[in-house]
Amino acid sequence: MPTMSPRERLETLFARSEPDRTPILGGWIACPDHICALTGASLAEYWADPLRLSIRAYQILGSDGLIDVFIPKHETDFRCVDASSYLHARPELTLEAALAQIEAMPDAAEIEATFDFETEYAAFRAKLLERQALCGEIVWMPAQWSGGARVTWYGDFGYENFFLIVGGYPEHAIKLMSVGGARGYNVGRLVAQAVQEGIYPHAILLGEDICTQRGPMISPEFMERYYAPELAHGLEP
Repeated sequence: MPTMSPRERLETLFARSEPDRTPILGGWIACPDHICALTGASLAEYWADPLRLSIRAYQILGSDGLIDVFIPKHETDFRCVDASSYLHARPELTLEAALAQIEAMPDAAEIEATFDFETEYAAFRAKLLERQALCGEIVWMPAQWSGGARVTWYGDFGYENFFLIVGGYPEHAIKLMSVGGARGYNVGRLVAQAVQEGIYPHAILLGEDICTQRGPMISPEFMERYYAPELAHGLEP
C-alpha cells in the first residue's frame, strides 16, 4: 500500500532518495476518446469541460504530478496543435524584415532591468494556485518551455530565415541567444520564488527542440559558444 502522498513521493525522488514507489507524471494525453474511456464520460461531457475531465483521468491513472493538460484545438483534431498553430515556414516574412525585428528587440540587460517581478509573480502564483486547486492531491508542476534559454527562434521567423540568420548574420543570431537567456532568467526567478513558497516542487521540466534524428540543426560549436552560456544564465535562479 502507498505510504506517501503524491507531493511527498515526488519531493522524495527530487531529493534523490527512494520513495515508496516510482512517481508518475501525467499530462500528455491529447485524445478525447482516451480521456472518455478512462472516466466513463461522453465526448459531449468532455468538450463541456475538458480540463476538469482530463484531470479526473489522470487521477484515475494514479498520476502524482501534472506537467500540463493537453487539449485538442478543436473536435476534429486529436493533437494539442493543429495545422494552423504548428510551427511552419514564414514565406510572407522577408529576411530583411526578420533582421529588422531583431534589431528592434530590447537587449538582454534591458529585458532583465524592466522585468516587473512583483506583477508577474502575482499572476504566476495565482495561476499555480488555481490549477493546483483543480488537481487535488496531484502536484501541478507545469512545464516552463520558456525557461532556461531559447534557441528555437524558427518559431518566430520561420525555418529558412532563422537558419540564414544563424549562418550569415552572427550579430543578429547572438542577440537572439542573449534575448532568450534574459527571458529565461526572468522565468527562472518566478519559478524559484514559487519553490521557496512551497507551491512548486523542486524540479522543473523545460527544453528546446533544435535537433533532428541526425543531430543538431545548428552547429555544436555555435551552441557551445553562444547558447550554452545563456542557458547557464537562465538557469541561475
